[in-house]
Amino acid sequence: MASERRRRGPWPVALALAYGLAVMGWGLFRDPLGPAEARTIFIGREVLAHGPPSCAGPGPSSAIERLACAEPGSAVLAPAAIALADSAGGFRGARLLGAMLGLVLIVLVSRTAATSPHGGSGSMAAAAFVLLGLPLPLAASALPRIHSAVLLAAGLLLLEGAAVPGAERRPVLRLPLAAAALALAVATSYVAVLFAAPIALLVLIRHRLSLASLAFLLALALALGAYAFLGVRPAWAAIRAGLEPAWREGVSPPRLGQLVNWLSMPYLLATFGLFHRRGGRSALVMMVLAACAFLVPLWSARAEDQGTAALVALAVLAPAAALGVERMGEIFSSNNTMALVRPFFTAAVLVVVAAFGLQEAKGLRREQPDLSGAVRFLLGRGPPGMTVAVESDYGAPEYLYRYHLEGGSPPARVVPVARATDGERRALLASLRPDYAVLDEHHSDRSFARASGQYLAAGYAIAASWPLALPAGVKTLRVLARDGRAGP
Repeated sequence: MASERRRRGPWPVALALAYGLAVMGWGLFRDPLGPAEARTIFIGREVLAHGPPSCAGPGPSSAIERLACAEPGSAVLAPAAIALADSAGGFRGARLLGAMLGLVLIVLVSRTAATSPHGGSGSMAAAAFVLLGLPLPLAASALPRIHSAVLLAAGLLLLEGAAVPGAERRPVLRLPLAAAALALAVATSYVAVLFAAPIALLVLIRHRLSLASLAFLLALALALGAYAFLGVRPAWAAIRAGLEPAWREGVSPPRLGQLVNWLSMPYLLATFGLFHRRGGRSALVMMVLAACAFLVPLWSARAEDQGTAALVALAVLAPAAALGVERMGEIFSSNNTMALVRPFFTAAVLVVVAAFGLQEAKGLRREQPDLSGAVRFLLGRGPPGMTVAVESDYGAPEYLYRYHLEGGSPPARVVPVARATDGERRALLASLRPDYAVLDEHHSDRSFARASGQYLAAGYAIAASWPLALPAGVKTLRVLARDGRAGP
């Protein structure tokens, strides 16, 4: 039986990897670059060019340094790697890095589920994780969330391997390595700390005050303490401002409902996993651990933080969801002795999961506003060295335009106009006289109409307009031109 499992085991995982690569590749080349991805690439470029930002003392000297200091996670680790990949292959190269890490995450999920605490359902966990839909587009992006998820999954795999009885597992060696992986996950994205704390409690419950658990806690405390002192303390003022939930200011609504929707299917499957004869207790532990994702909207309304929390939660829930799929196959095929009945019903459950996952992946892509129409217009009609004003109430859409427009000779000048008053906008128009102004109702949801009217009153004309189909409704993307620069 063991030799048969070894012979057949890699194939389902290989199929999941192939399917995952195909789906991620579709979004890799089809989806336009998003503002958050462009911002991450610029942070990485700053790190590669000038080293880590100086957040202590007089503070950062440039806007990108201030943005890097406020980034919820280390501006040295993932953004630098993403910028390197961008320099080699453009933003699709940066996304390809995320896709490759997504495949690594599938393997880590499979290996975690294959350990005896999870009932040994590694192939099923890989299939469930991929078919849930959301992990693939969340991974194949130029954002740090996949880096943090991979590190946390690696730490969880080391912990689950250490929980298996047997001296060959060497928990005293595995647990400090797991602590290092968890600390790096936290340093990559602060969202991971919500999962690291209950994981530490889980280690104490499993190993009590043994040498292994003490080694784990000491390594985790030292690593997180060093990072807090060297990385967090100098930038605390900027970090605190960046973590302030935007919904408190009425800019965007809380995202708890969306997280509930994203995680509803894996939680439903994991609920059936509670009744699995081998891994019911493991399913309960993973469900409790994944529930930490619902704490994220209490501290941050950033879409990137929500995506990180969802990706980590899906990776944690996948072994429990796999147990649920197996248990549902057993229930539907009960009292039937035919050999193919249980595999048939198990496959039927996976088809339902895939249908759910496809819809969720489509919904995730609809949430990202497509600003490529304005980019193409400015690239095709804007003169070299033009000045473009980019309006926003929140977010940083100006980095998307900088990414595409600064490659000219002379390069275009992109000026962010963030939460500007009428007086500040009049002063900017008088001093800079931008050739174009770009506004969209997603990033300028409160000031779009007022700002558009002010530009029109100053002699600008609407050069082009596009609808933005978003879950909240159809919004407008608009380019206004000065002195008839719209042109043919």
